[in-house]
Amino acid sequence: MSTKREFGDYQTPLEFAESVCWHLAKDRGINPSAVLEPACGVGNFIKAGLLFGAGKYYGIEINGEYCDICRKEINDIRVEIINEDFFSCSLDRIERDNLLVIGNPPWVNSSTLSSLGTRSSVSKSNFKGARGIDAMKIFGVSVSACLLLVQLTQEESSPDTCNVYSYENWNTAVFTYECKDGKLCSTLSSVAADYEGVCCFNWRQGVKHDCSKVMELTLGGDGNYINGYGESVCLEPDLVFPLVKSSCCRQPVISVCNKFVIVTQNKAREDTSYIKTCCPQTWEYLEEHREMFASRRSSIYNTSPDYGMFGVGEYSFSRYKVCVSGFYKDPLFCVLSSPDGRPFMADDTCYFICFNSYNLAYTAMLYLNSGKVQGFLKSISFADAKRPYSKKVLGRIDFSRICKDVTLEDLEETECRLCLPAYITPGMVGELCKTVSMHSNTMFA
Repeated sequence: MSTKREFGDYQTPLEFAESVCWHLAKDRGINPSAVLEPACGVGNFIKAGLLFGAGKYYGIEINGEYCDICRKEINDIRVEIINEDFFSCSLDRIERDNLLVIGNPPWVNSSTLSSLGTRSSVSKSNFKGARGIDAMKIFGVSVSACLLLVQLTQEESSPDTCNVYSYENWNTAVFTYECKDGKLCSTLSSVAADYEGVCCFNWRQGVKHDCSKVMELTLGGDGNYINGYGESVCLEPDLVFPLVKSSCCRQPVISVCNKFVIVTQNKAREDTSYIKTCCPQTWEYLEEHREMFASRRSSIYNTSPDYGMFGVGEYSFSRYKVCVSGFYKDPLFCVLSSPDGRPFMADDTCYFICFNSYNLAYTAMLYLNSGKVQGFLKSISFADAKRPYSKKVLGRIDFSRICKDVTLEDLEETECRLCLPAYITPGMVGELCKTVSMHSNTMFA
């Protein structure tokens, strides 16, 4: 039997609905002739919307009990409550001249549908199982929410801009975004250089295993490793690599690390049975924690080999990487370079590009941390997103444009600002620009 949660039954609080309607009427000057609330629930937006003084109000609701509540609590001849599914309801009866459509659409995430035993017709677009932003200010549930105001017009052209305001302050825009060639950028950063394009380097995401207490280790005083349970573990060093997590991305050059991770594969879905022969202690350790791996929730592991991982490939073992946390609002790009040649692994909250020499990685790091590039990145990202700097955002950085615009003096200033000793040279800049040119030509060949 279907439940209320299955239909996305989260009622908009009346106080919030009143705040929204007051803003639309007083601050935005909206004066509709008719108001429609699809999926109206108990009708809070209709109640709040009476302040518009419209001639007609419509509420459409699939739940008959809610329709009865609306009819009982809203005693106004202008209000018509329609007990139908909005998506199949005929809208012929709705007055469309100067019509305001307002409300909170029904929603429910696929994990909730799964927990309810419901067959969801909505497929997950993110196979990695990323969660939404944990915001609970208005609805008391873990969702990201916004008030989207759209005004339809018959004009042939209208500004492709969107002002973003905070809930606490309706009058001052926090951000203004505009659409350029189908992509969003911030007009507040109009002074930022335009480095929009396609990155010639492939941004990768770090390793994903969803079993941190077993797979992530620190080094104990006796030379053994310590896992997340506090157990001292003796493992062969072959499959243990230094690990950089988002919290480690605090300095521009990282050469030492106190965290480690077991990497069971050279590429995703590779058979892991080889570990039994080459690293028997590691295999025994993994076998002891088999239940932990079996209990991983993400469906991506359903068809993977025992102790399988994702986010692994030849690129994972590159000695030189430029890495950034996807979480921080102010991105700091870091060179990962271990002195013993053992490649650093990044976790799946980080993104990185690979280089075959330290000098190339160092120069790329300076470019990405330069004031001009930082300004550009902030103009194309959403600071309140869970991951402001995702692979998609980073993939918009055109290094060929950067190389033409960012000067050696800019890089020297960046070096100084990051408290790094003077190291960059014209030769290093030329070598990176040459590499960028080669990669760009390969991309578009």
